[in-house]
Amino acid sequence: MGQQLLFSGQTVACTRLASYFSTAARVNEQDQFSYYEFLKELSADFAGRAEDTLAKLRQLLGIFFESSKYLLAYSCEESERMLVLEQALNFAALLPQSAVAGKTPQFLEAPGENEGIMTPGKVQYVAAGGDFHKFGYQFHGAMKVLETILRYEYLWTKIRVQGGAYGATARFDRNGTMFFCFLP
Repeated sequence: MGQQLLFSGQTVACTRLASYFSTAARVNEQDQFSYYEFLKELSADFAGRAEDTLAKLRQLLGIFFESSKYLLAYSCEESERMLVLEQALNFAALLPQSAVAGKTPQFLEAPGENEGIMTPGKVQYVAAGGDFHKFGYQFHGAMKVLETILRYEYLWTKIRVQGGAYGATARFDRNGTMFFCFLP
């Protein structure tokens, strides 16, 4: 997993950046660097972290699964229909009754700001950005044109040609996320 993160440094940097200001990005980021760090720490001290990890998993069980909020769909031979239905309903009866189903877990906090993540790689990624909705701007198709102009004209000339960096990119998304990522 560490090697995979190393090869997708720009994605990791930009997803981590977006997790500072977006709850949706924070959830998405949990599948990347935060998960890697969690696994590293858990494997380094399993005995010391096992109980806390189980407590968090129990909390997540009530967030992701709830006995009154499930959709049951199945495919099987007609002759096995009643047996499959019975087993599915027995499983559904084991789901917890939860008042927190669908809510964001309390321990899902923003990772911080202005952090550096060290890797053994030779290429570094520097990302800066924010949520332009918070500044009163709405997404417009012209932002995609601006993205292209920035990428292939201004950033390419200033960062790649004059600065000698590997590259730079700009991105504006409909959800308000915008970022610039440089590979110095």
